[in-house]
Amino acid sequence: MDFERLLRPNPFANDDGSLQPHMASALSQEDNAQRQEAVVAAIATGRLFLAVQPHSHPGLEGDGQIKVHDPKGTNEAAQQEAGALTVQAPGGLRAMPAFTSMAALSIFDPQARPLPLEGQAVAAQALLNTGIIALDPADREGSGATFVGRTATVSLAMDEPWFAPWLDVMLADKLEAAVAGCAQVLTVKVQAGPRGLVRLTLRMSDYATQVDAMEAAEELIKVTHHDGYVASRLDLIEVVPVRMA
Repeated sequence: MDFERLLRPNPFANDDGSLQPHMASALSQEDNAQRQEAVVAAIATGRLFLAVQPHSHPGLEGDGQIKVHDPKGTNEAAQQEAGALTVQAPGGLRAMPAFTSMAALSIFDPQARPLPLEGQAVAAQALLNTGIIALDPADREGSGATFVGRTATVSLAMDEPWFAPWLDVMLADKLEAAVAGCAQVLTVKVQAGPRGLVRLTLRMSDYATQVDAMEAAEELIKVTHHDGYVASRLDLIEVVPVRMA
């Protein structure tokens, strides 16, 4: 008998599966930056559910007892299976779904079994596959999800504070350098976007054309693919050109 497993404290013993207060507060934030930072902090100190597909019962022995099986190994296998499940994310990427409540999981898949895990464990599992977490998607297309990008997922898995991209001066300098040769570009601003995206706002001259904006956007996308530092800091992005007089 595995006494170590039996005597290990269960952090979810009194968990009723509802949305935890600190996560509810984070999701209610209207400011995109505050919301993203609060959501990451809530994951770090809270619980999420992974969706485990139902499996057949191990069966019964001749005396009616459940056949011997390894519940610890079964749980680990379930975690790996749930971690391999993905949904669509912006930009053609994939994300691992995780759920803030049993109610949210039931919307996604009424047949799935909820597997509760601490946020750090969820992040570590996500890093084994996509590196991106989709919070509370309604379906496999990722509808309605809040996304947690790779930089935040790494920080969560390592139990370290998250350094948000919009606070990163070195990142901003590299993006500015990438569009330095583009006509009519005034500046690039890194901002928090909706649903966990990072918005790169291209502030263009009032005389900028659509071609100018497209060329600048292409340079930004190019640097996110070819500069190692930028690529490590940005994955879920949207580029928004804006004319400025």
